[in-house]
Amino acid sequence: MNAKTIDLLSTYDPLYRGPRVTMSSIVASNKPNPFQATCRDRFLAKYTKPNFGYYIAKSMANARLRFPIALVGRDTWVFKAYLMLLDHDKYFNHHIVEAYHLSQFLSIAGELGSAIKAMLIACKFSETTEDHITAVADVMGAPRETIDAFESLFFNVLDRREDSLFIAKEVYPDSRLVEFDPNYMMNTPYADIIKRVAYNHRDIDMTSYLIGIGDQTYFKKMAGRTDRESELAKLIMGNGLLMTHTNLMNQHSVGLSRASTLLAASRQSGNTSEEPAIAGMESFYNLDFEKAIGTNRDVSRAQIRKDAGDRIVIDIP
Repeated sequence: MNAKTIDLLSTYDPLYRGPRVTMSSIVASNKPNPFQATCRDRFLAKYTKPNFGYYIAKSMANARLRFPIALVGRDTWVFKAYLMLLDHDKYFNHHIVEAYHLSQFLSIAGELGSAIKAMLIACKFSETTEDHITAVADVMGAPRETIDAFESLFFNVLDRREDSLFIAKEVYPDSRLVEFDPNYMMNTPYADIIKRVAYNHRDIDMTSYLIGIGDQTYFKKMAGRTDRESELAKLIMGNGLLMTHTNLMNQHSVGLSRASTLLAASRQSGNTSEEPAIAGMESFYNLDFEKAIGTNRDVSRAQIRKDAGDRIVIDIP
């Protein structure tokens, strides 16, 4: 569900006792409203619930209230859940039941539910919601309808994936600084770590491998990369640089220690990558001169004479 649908449906929540005024209407009017603070708190409380779909369906069904609006597209899972909760026998839907069990009921549900959540978050920005749900179902070996119901009712992130703040707070409620903790692996549930891997890399193959699905095909693919050493070095150095920019240089850190060791080894081997003094002026000199300053003094002297048309003689010490 998008923000407007959640905004409207939350005003019909049986537990809500405030004015039935949507936050979107207040914003559209662009005028002061005495209910603005109340409506804002109500909207945010519901919008930040990834399982709002099942919540509102259950709330409306338990109160025996008529569902207030017509839902279309993937949102119809909410209405189907509402009908099933009203009359389990008449409107039974096994995909909704499976999604419910995966989310919270079975003893193994916590692990399965977390795995599906991580897979859903791994959606690429260029990928459609429908295609990604199909891909997750294929990898998990589950019916597509079950995964679709699970996402719509219990972890509705794909409809809000453009809302960067919502997704970030779902994955990093305490910011990314928690990853700088030396005891990060000990203090963080594995489900959260895998979810963050999925969010950061948007790679369903990597996510499924970490969950434990499949064999070592993905691992061998990573190990066979021709740029594996340079990529690893860049990530180690990038992490160290990020820590220095975050003013964590005086903190005990394995990451910073590894970056320092790698930097020292690189300098001892002569593989330095210092930028030339005029590196920030690349747009002001031509490509020929750029090549020339990287060679020996004789070539540089000849290049400068050529550029000057042999009108001057320059001695480079």
